[in-house]
Amino acid sequence: MRKYLLLVALATLTWHCQKTDISEPGHLVPRTTTEDPALPFLDIHGVRLHAETFGDIQKPILIFLHGGPGGDYRALISEIGLENASADPSKRSLTHAGLTRLQEDYFCVFFDQRGAGLSPRFNQGEITIEDYIADLDAIVDHFLAQKAAITGQRDEQIRLFGWSFGGFLATAYVNTHPEKVKDLVLYEARPFTEEAFDLLTLTSPFQQLSEEYVDEFITGSTYLLPNEHNAMDYQQSVGVTGKFFPEFHNAPNLPFWRQGFVVNQEVEQDIRKRKFSVVDHLTQFEGRMLYLYGSKTKRDAMLPGYIELICAYYPQSTAVEIQDTGHAGIWEKPAEVVEAVQQFF
Repeated sequence: MRKYLLLVALATLTWHCQKTDISEPGHLVPRTTTEDPALPFLDIHGVRLHAETFGDIQKPILIFLHGGPGGDYRALISEIGLENASADPSKRSLTHAGLTRLQEDYFCVFFDQRGAGLSPRFNQGEITIEDYIADLDAIVDHFLAQKAAITGQRDEQIRLFGWSFGGFLATAYVNTHPEKVKDLVLYEARPFTEEAFDLLTLTSPFQQLSEEYVDEFITGSTYLLPNEHNAMDYQQSVGVTGKFFPEFHNAPNLPFWRQGFVVNQEVEQDIRKRKFSVVDHLTQFEGRMLYLYGSKTKRDAMLPGYIELICAYYPQSTAVEIQDTGHAGIWEKPAEVVEAVQQFF
C-alpha cells in the first residue's frame, strides 16, 4: 500500500512536471503568506499566519481552529453546494457561507496554523504542540487588545470552536489557559487520550504509517523539486487527504487550499511519542463545552461510551448530534452546526 501510494504521487508529480514549470511558486500548490503578499495575514511571534476575520469586533470574540495537523480553514468558511471559498477574499461571491454565518452574533477569527494551510512552512523538528498553544495564546491576546483599543471594552475571555485536530488544540489551550476561555464548541475533536482512542473503530491503512517510513518519505521528497515543501504538500493532497478513516465519512470533495505534510506528521507523532496530556488541568476550567458529532460517525466509528468519556473530561459539558452527516458536518451541515452553537452560547 505504501509503495503504491508513493508511486501514484510520483507519477502524478511527473505528469505535472511535463505540463508546467513547477519550480515556480504557486504552480504545484498555492503560495503561502511568505510567497504571496496579497493574502490576508496576522503577524504573530514574527510569523505571518494566513488569517482573516468576519463581523464586528464589538461583539464577543469567537476563534476557529481547523483540522489536521496541517489543514486549513477553507472548509469552515465554505459550504457544500454553494461556494468553496477562494483564498482571495475579493474573489468570493458569498460573505456569509459556512460557519461565517456566526458573524451576525460574534467577531469570528479564522487562521491557518503554523506550517499548515497557507501559513509559512517549517522544517522537521521545528514545531511542537507547545508552539501551537503559544500561537493561539498570542492570537487571543492580540484580539482582546485590539478590541480594547477600538471599542474601550476590556474583555478577558474569548470563545473557541475546534474541529477535529482543532478540537484537540482547543482543549490543550483550555488546559493551559482555562481563565481565558468562556465557553467552547468541539466538533468531533481528535481523541484527548489513549483511552478515548480505544473507543473508536479505526481501520484506515494510513494510520499504520511508521515514523521510519515518514522519515524516508520526507527525505526522498527533497530530491524531487527545488522546493521540497511544495512536493511533500502536493503528495499529501493527492495521495492521502480525504482517505483517512473512511468510517468517519470524510467527504472526498471537502475543500482545502493546501495541506502541510511536515506538521501533519511531526505534530501528531510528537503528541503520541510524549503522550502529551491536554486533560490534566481541565478541572480548573469554569466554562462549558459543547461536543458536536455527526450521526454517521457515531454509527460507524464510535463505540459505546466514547461520547460520554469525551464529555467527562470537562466539568460542564453537553453533546449534540448533527443528523445525516459525518466528520465533514461543518461543511455539509453548517446551518445545523451554527444553530447548535447559537443555542449553546
